[in-house]
Amino acid sequence: PAAAQAVNRYTNTTDSSTNGLNENTAPCFNPFTRTFSVSNNFIVTDVQIGVLLAHTYRGDLLMWLRAPDGTRIQLTNGSGTFRDNYNVLFDDAAGSGISNYTLNATATPTTTVPPYENSYQPTSSLSGFSGKSSAGTWTLEICDQYNQDSGTFYQADLFLTQALTNYADLSVNKQVSNASPANGSSITYTITVADA
Repeated sequence: PAAAQAVNRYTNTTDSSTNGLNENTAPCFNPFTRTFSVSNNFIVTDVQIGVLLAHTYRGDLLMWLRAPDGTRIQLTNGSGTFRDNYNVLFDDAAGSGISNYTLNATATPTTTVPPYENSYQPTSSLSGFSGKSSAGTWTLEICDQYNQDSGTFYQADLFLTQALTNYADLSVNKQVSNASPANGSSITYTITVADA
C-alpha cells in the first residue's frame, strides 16, 4: 500500500534591516524571529526548513524552529565557524550534518530560493515535530552569540508534510491459465486490481 502525501510550503520574505542580525539586535536572550502562519490543521509527518541569510563568520549564529505547541528544535549551534552566509535546507534526510557546512554560501537580496544551495541535517532532529498539529504560528529564531560580525536575513521556507487520510490502498494480482503451455497453444492472463 502507498499513502499519498502533501507537502505544504510557507514562506517568509520579510528582510531584516541591512546588517540587522548582530549581537545587539539579535542577542540569544532576545533572538531575531520570523513567523509562518499555518491555518490548515493536519498531523505533521515531516518538517524541513530553508534559510537564506547573509552573515560574515557564520559560526556566530544559533537557530531554532519552534512549533505552535512550543516544541523547540535547534537547527544549528554555530556551524561553519569562519565561513559566510546561509543558503541551506535543514532536512533530516540530508546526507550529512550541519557541522559539515564548511563552504561559503551565496546569499544576496536577489538570490532565488528554493531550491537551496545546500542541504544538511540540523543539530537536533526535526522528527521531534512528527505527529504534532500543524495549525498555528511556527517561529524561526536566530541569534548572534558573538560581537563584531553582522548579517541580513532574506528568506525562509517552511515545508510541512501531511499524510493524507483519503487515499487508495491498491494491490495487483496476475494469474495465468496455464503456467507450462505447449508451443503454439493459447493462454490467458487475468490481472486483478483491488482497493482495500
